[in-house]
Amino acid sequence: MRPILPCLLFASALLLPAAMPNEPVLAPAPAPEGPRPPAPAAQIGSASFYHPILDGRMTASGQTFSSSLMTAAHRTLEFGTRVRVTNLENLRSVIVTINDRGPYVRGRIIDLSRRAAAALGFVRDGVTRVRVEPLSPRSTSRGALPPAAAPAFGIPAAGRSGRTAPGWPRFRAG
Repeated sequence: MRPILPCLLFASALLLPAAMPNEPVLAPAPAPEGPRPPAPAAQIGSASFYHPILDGRMTASGQTFSSSLMTAAHRTLEFGTRVRVTNLENLRSVIVTINDRGPYVRGRIIDLSRRAAAALGFVRDGVTRVRVEPLSPRSTSRGALPPAAAPAFGIPAAGRSGRTAPGWPRFRAG
């Protein structure tokens, strides 16, 4: 008498593929990506700026924070989004790139780098009322800006002077 169990295992191994459907089972297709929703409307609220002790620390986007760059933290805007921030007390405005999350203080809508706060004229006061207007969604990796946009922030594009600000990638013209 032959052992029955090994025979049954061998027979089931032969018959199992025949019982399987011929068509592979596919995962459901991802929902088609439609156009992005429009940028949120302008926000009005209080702005503050980062303390100098945070220089050199990593932001939520993975970039190293530098108070000499025109960057900001916002709770919901996508990293790399450029926004115009206008000081409502003196009507000065700057364009900054979102690269961090925050602020986490009630009533504040944006945290700016010290350079942006100085350009808006509120370093001495520490906090001011601002209007934040999103300009464009992220267009390049890690929120870096193309060379054409760099001079608007006072940072030379590589190729003109051959130097870039610390922490900024070098770009090739063309």
